[in-house]
Formats: sequence, structure tokens, C-alpha cells
Amino acid sequence: MLQAGADAVSRGEWMAATAAYREAIAVEPSAEGYDGLGTALWWLGDVGEAMRCWEAAYAGFRRRQESLPAALTDRRTGSAGTGG
Repeated sequence: MLQAGADAVSRGEWMAATAAYREAIAVEPSAEGYDGLGTALWWLGDVGEAMRCWEAAYAGFRRRQESLPAALTDRRTGSAGTGG
């Protein structure tokens, strides 16, 4: 389901991406799922929900001690350098 979301994002199909990522998160929440969902929601204009998704993604990447994805997600939320 994560791949279906990523494929939809690459085609600019934001509604399909949103549905795929929501389904993936319902089965198994993941940083990648929240990150992708945030991207799709951003392009649909749901900035507030996108930010919440990216914050969840950031937290997930940090828990797994994955610095680069966490830093990239942190930049999207506008809190770069503040740790979240």
C-alpha cells in the first residue's frame, strides 16, 4: 500500500495517494506512510493535516534514529533546527 501511495504521488494523483497512504497507516502506522500522506494532503490544500502527518513522520524517523529522513521532514514543518 505504501508503494501504491508513492506511485500515485509520482503521477500527481493526490486523492489516490491519500487513500493508499491512509489504508497503509490503518494497517501498520509508519513514518513513511505519514510522510507520504502529508505530501498528498499538502497538494490537496489541507496544510494543517499535512503538518500533523509530517510531525508524526518526524517522530517515527527519530524513534528509529534515522537522522536524514527526520531532518528532511523537520524542514517541511518549518521547525528545522529546533528538534520538532
